[in-house]
Amino acid sequence: MVRDGVVPARMFLNLCRGSIVADFGGFGKSEEMGRKTLALGRGIRFVYRLPIFQTMKATIKTQGRQFTVQEGDILKVNRYRDTVAGDAVEIKDVLFVGEGASARIGTPLVAGASVTVRILENKRGDKVDVFKKKRRKRYERRRGHRQELSVIKIEGIKA
Repeated sequence: MVRDGVVPARMFLNLCRGSIVADFGGFGKSEEMGRKTLALGRGIRFVYRLPIFQTMKATIKTQGRQFTVQEGDILKVNRYRDTVAGDAVEIKDVLFVGEGASARIGTPLVAGASVTVRILENKRGDKVDVFKKKRRKRYERRRGHRQELSVIKIEGIKA
């Protein structure tokens, strides 16, 4: 996939998630400073540093869905009842936790593991129009729906 130092932007962003700094200058300065630079087409270059440590990942089950998360991730999930912005919620349904050799898989849940999240805001999603029609019968029904959502930020993973 990599040809002559050029990497597709999507692959690059997935590989170096969270540690990217844009650089529109030349290659010389960045190499002198001990950083690596890749050209991403159209003349845009990115300077990146690979993280020294690995962040812990966890697969959680919340609000009927499963997510693989790490600290700092922001997610939109179905609304948590009786919560307001700023509240902390502890999720105990952890299916997988760890990275590499220290990974633990639950049967079905990992004992003693939890993920702490902070609710950033409660809001409503985009409107979905439900339209039913039976042709030649003069039957038309239009109904809308807006899902209640909570925007959450992963604050900590306890294994």
